[in-house]
Amino acid sequence: MVPETDITKYIEELVQSLVVMRNTRLIYGKDHGITKRTLSTLYTSLEKVLQLRPDVTVAFIKNEVVFDKLPLYNLSAALEKFITDLSESGIEKIHFKAGLTKEELAGFIEVMVLKKGEVFEKGGYANALSSLGVKNIGISKVAVSEQKEEDVTILAKTTYNNALKTMQEFLDTLKKERNISVEGPRQVVIDILKVILRNKDALLISLNLGMRDRDILVHCLRVLILTLIQAVSLRVDKDLFSDFGEASLFHEIGELTREAGILECGAKTPMENAGSQKYADALIKLLVKTKHISKLTALVIYEIMKYNPLNYTAAIKTKKINLASILITLACYYDNLVSKASDLKMDYESIYTEIMRLKGEVFEKPLLERFFKLVGIYPPGSLLELTTGEIALTVRVNPDIRRPIAEILTDGSKNRLEQPKMADLSEIDSLTKSFKYNISRTTNPKELSVDIIPQKYK
Repeated sequence: MVPETDITKYIEELVQSLVVMRNTRLIYGKDHGITKRTLSTLYTSLEKVLQLRPDVTVAFIKNEVVFDKLPLYNLSAALEKFITDLSESGIEKIHFKAGLTKEELAGFIEVMVLKKGEVFEKGGYANALSSLGVKNIGISKVAVSEQKEEDVTILAKTTYNNALKTMQEFLDTLKKERNISVEGPRQVVIDILKVILRNKDALLISLNLGMRDRDILVHCLRVLILTLIQAVSLRVDKDLFSDFGEASLFHEIGELTREAGILECGAKTPMENAGSQKYADALIKLLVKTKHISKLTALVIYEIMKYNPLNYTAAIKTKKINLASILITLACYYDNLVSKASDLKMDYESIYTEIMRLKGEVFEKPLLERFFKLVGIYPPGSLLELTTGEIALTVRVNPDIRRPIAEILTDGSKNRLEQPKMADLSEIDSLTKSFKYNISRTTNPKELSVDIIPQKYK
């Protein structure tokens, strides 16, 4: 019996085998030797999975492969065309049940390679599968209505606001009782993580439409969100999510303790050389003594203060700092750049260029590329002016990180639309063979004379 903890690995193998099988069948006949051998490989992959779970559902949603409500980001990035092909064919969920035979699997593949019109002629996927004797495999679409998507947006907004309130209570207690309590911050991590696992884009909208001020608690919360999004995509052990989250919330604990008057030092910041070592030692001792605090939090603060990665000029690659410290540093740097840009003319392209400039010196290139695969160059919640003059709100990251899914809010004269319309900015015009939409620049709400943001996002 394969350990339950390995099931995601076998799900990925299953999906990869399914891709090969579908591509093989599109080239060779169903009785060809290569087709039969590929089918045997796929069947073996399925057997491994169904030994662990008698019922397994794999979903293909919004350019992502999803299993157990968790996007498999690495796999999704490699299978963009396959996911798109399935979506265009009306396949968003595939359900496998124990007891299926190789003959059923062969029938399923025959249905999978049908053209959309052929599926319609057969009365839909259920009838097509049934006609070939397939009982233990199902094909369906994800039942997500517009209302349900709006519910997730409202949940994200509410969770974000509640998290800010909890962190303010944490700081008030810190000032009053002069000790660190991790109970509130831990709950914040749990609540934020639940939303990320459902829809990271909805939470990013709340983050980017929020006031981009210099409030330290707001910054800590943004870093938490960006850190957890990375941790989930890297498939960090689920048991470590709360520790990663706590460490990211507390990455500015030195600033918070100074604000609360708990620790003082001669330097203006703990990063300055003069007087910082004594302060650093005192802070680490305080963290270690804090009840129920994660050891990872103390380690991250130690590494931040010792190796000074938040300067972004230190050679992090030569230091053996842990993954949490690296993810938090990247999240912190990105948020600082966005916060600074919000006071000026927003320019996400320049932010992307500035961060990518650090590849190889401070951050490994694959880590940076993965980060922008997750948040996009124009992240959810950013306002875009199209070359037509229309204003659009980014609502979802696309495989093409420069061309997100957006909701067009105004016409070319900046008049608010009664009914906003969704647009895929990577869409190609069938007549001109060029992009149907192009981005002129990024903007922010305060540049506009009227409030155009839909109520569901506020």
